[in-house]
Amino acid sequence: MKRILRNVFLFFFLAMLLPAMLQLSLPRNASVLVGALAMGLSVIALFRPLPSLGLGHRGISSSVCFAALMLLMPPNGQQAAPNETMAKDISTASVETVASPPIDTFRTFTAKDVVWDKYTKPHREVVLAGVNKLHRENSRCKDIDPGTATRSTKRGTKNNPVFFVTCGEGTQAFNAYFSKSDVVSKKTLVAARHISQGEAVLLCEQYAKAKAAHPGTVDFSKFLDLGVRELGDGRTRVVSSFTAKNSFNMELKYNVTCLLNAKGLIEGHISEAT
Repeated sequence: MKRILRNVFLFFFLAMLLPAMLQLSLPRNASVLVGALAMGLSVIALFRPLPSLGLGHRGISSSVCFAALMLLMPPNGQQAAPNETMAKDISTASVETVASPPIDTFRTFTAKDVVWDKYTKPHREVVLAGVNKLHRENSRCKDIDPGTATRSTKRGTKNNPVFFVTCGEGTQAFNAYFSKSDVVSKKTLVAARHISQGEAVLLCEQYAKAKAAHPGTVDFSKFLDLGVRELGDGRTRVVSSFTAKNSFNMELKYNVTCLLNAKGLIEGHISEAT
């Protein structure tokens, strides 16, 4: 009687322990090891009683076998996952690299973006086309203000008017020009090329000597007071100083400013240093 009660207790104990073990989501290797151990004990119990382990009755071996089979099965009816190498191969084979389409970063301006006046209204199509061409073709006009577009009063002719619009921001802002013929002829409105800084300094020194009363006495500063700045419209400004002797053999110091483009000197200004 005691043996029967003990076997019944063991059966219910296994019935309660098994779901708890399955919910622990043991690693696959651990589940196989525990299941194999239980299966081995059940086989031994079929042929030899093991009183010390509570397996003296052969009838309970079926309970142990059932527990072993459940532990050997993957939890929740799921199939065993493939090994890491296979998983990597599958994931790699399923991934395809698709090139992203190029993104157009240029905006197309419309008539609503331009502030029209009596000088630009008669040339609406030319002005609008010119603003969009500058925005796309001039590398320094990525930042452009179409509201500033207007006609130049100093450049162009009646049949070939010239217009300009402000590009850039802050100290780098400049007026970019285009003519009616530039737009009609499909001319590419690329950014103006700068003169080399070395050549700009040399031309500014030549300008200072040309304006001095005694050119041979000119000592042009190429280090301490020298400053070279490239402007957005392709022009270059050189600022420096020089000393030279006057007709009384007195050495005086002067400040000089030169404005140049790729073709050479545009204008210069000299003043006596204070």
